[in-house]
Parts: sequence; structure tokens; C-alpha cells
Amino acid sequence: MDSSEAVDVLIAENIVCLAGLNLTGQQQASVMPLKAILIDMDGTITKFNLDYMWMRRAALQMLEETGLSRPNFGDQMSIYAMLNELRGSIPDEKFDELRKRIYDRVRTIEVNAAEHAEVMPGAKEALNELRQMKKKIVIVTNNGRLGTDRTLEKLDLLAMFDAVLTRDDVDELKPDPRMLLKALNLAGVKADEAIFVGDAIIDIRAAKAASVRCVAVPTGPFPATQLMQEEPDFIVGSLLDVPELVRRLDHSA
Repeated sequence: MDSSEAVDVLIAENIVCLAGLNLTGQQQASVMPLKAILIDMDGTITKFNLDYMWMRRAALQMLEETGLSRPNFGDQMSIYAMLNELRGSIPDEKFDELRKRIYDRVRTIEVNAAEHAEVMPGAKEALNELRQMKKKIVIVTNNGRLGTDRTLEKLDLLAMFDAVLTRDDVDELKPDPRMLLKALNLAGVKADEAIFVGDAIIDIRAAKAASVRCVAVPTGPFPATQLMQEEPDFIVGSLLDVPELVRRLDHSA
């Protein structure tokens, strides 16, 4: 059995596959007790239903119409990455106007998707269990505020979180670490007192850059084998498995 097959077996059995903690629960490095759980939304708490390709193509069309598209821009590149490349190469006022126009279009797509949002199986139970464990829970999403709030309200989840951090609350998005650093500040905890749960490569990269332990879940668009290539600290089958991981980490602290 190769490593990719082993990962699939572990997840299928809902066994936590850990980097700093082996499967028998023996801690390999000392850690602080967890005080906060930072969590991505799409693909982690809710079923992934955003058409990112449509969003990117809409942004590309707007960039082409304004003469700002570049040869390396394409639908495999995030809107955030495109805008970051343009930042500093055009006047700030023009950049801010462009950014607003693009994200206004994206916001419409997100709000429409919110009307069809579905919660991941077991997500509510996991969030309730984490709250019973007295952990602070903060959403960290690159989505905008309006679509995020409508999604959480529709699914009756908003009251479960101590804070919700969206694209509209920050200047830099994941994988930049500053979004997670702001979330830590909102939760009032240090980096080693939190974990970040997410389904995407940008989640793992943001967590590593912020020195926060990352828990990857293959419940979004990325398979477990691809997530493992980014070397998350932990990988579990879904959000439903996170409370057990938290118990293990608290026990070993």
C-alpha cells in the first residue's frame, strides 16, 4: 500500500492522521491546551457550492475590459492573486475602484449561493460539542460578509460562533497569515492555543505562515492526497472528527 492509499484508509475509518501526534495518541512535542478553534466555512462547515471558475472568469472579463489583464492571468489563478499582482502597478485610487467592482460582482454570486447552502453532515453536532468543551470558535473565510451571514442565518448557525471574520473585515486574504492573526486577536488567544480547520490548500498555507496548527479536512474540492502534499499538522475525515482531536490534544498538553 502506498502513502496515498494509506491516507484514504485512515480517513475512511475516521482515524485521525496526525503529524505531531501518532495514532496511539502519544505526543511527540509539547503543546498548549487549546482555547480556540478557527474554522473555514465553505467545504468545511457547509457543502462547497461556490462556482469559483465563474467568479474568476467574471473578474478576468472585467480586467480585460479595463486593459489590465496580464498574460499569466487565467481561471486557475485566484482573484486575490490577480489583484495582488496588480497592486502597486496602478494608482491606488484606480486599484481600489477595480477591487470594489470585482468583489461587488463576486458578492452577488456568493449571496445567490447562500440561498442553496447546506450544512456538512455532522457539522452542527461537532460545533455543539466544541462549544460544550468551552472552546472559542471563530470562522475565517475569504467570502464576503453578506454572503457569509446569509449562509449562517439560513442554516441557523450564526449563534454558534464567537466571531466571524470575512473578506470585508481585512485587507489581506488567505493564504496571507494576517487574516488568521486577526482571528487569534479576536479570540484573545496565542497561536499555540489554537488550531485552524480548513479544506483548502490556502488554509494550510495560511495556518503555517501564522504558526497555527492546521487540521485539514478533505470535504471540499481538494482530495486528501493533495492536502497531504502541503504537510498539514493533522488530517481528519471531516469536522465531525475534530472534537476527538481536540480531546487528544488537551489530554496530551
